[in-house]
Amino acid sequence: MIICGRVEGKIIVADNTVMYNVLQGQEKHHVRSVGRQAVKDVIFLREGQSIEVQGSTEDKMLLAQESKIDIRRIKSGK
Repeated sequence: MIICGRVEGKIIVADNTVMYNVLQGQEKHHVRSVGRQAVKDVIFLREGQSIEVQGSTEDKMLLAQESKIDIRRIKSGK
């Protein structure tokens, strides 16, 4: 599954896991990344950024296997 949208809300970092929400149109997706992907996300990910996430669905969450974060621009949700 691939989703494209904007990071919305708090980014939660716990142990070797990063969790965040991506708003794609009117649909909110809960995303979880672990391991190496979590390290990349915690370094580059900020609320309001555009992101494309590829992964598999697990327990109503998208388990990120790869993400492309647009670090050049942050869209304001306000």
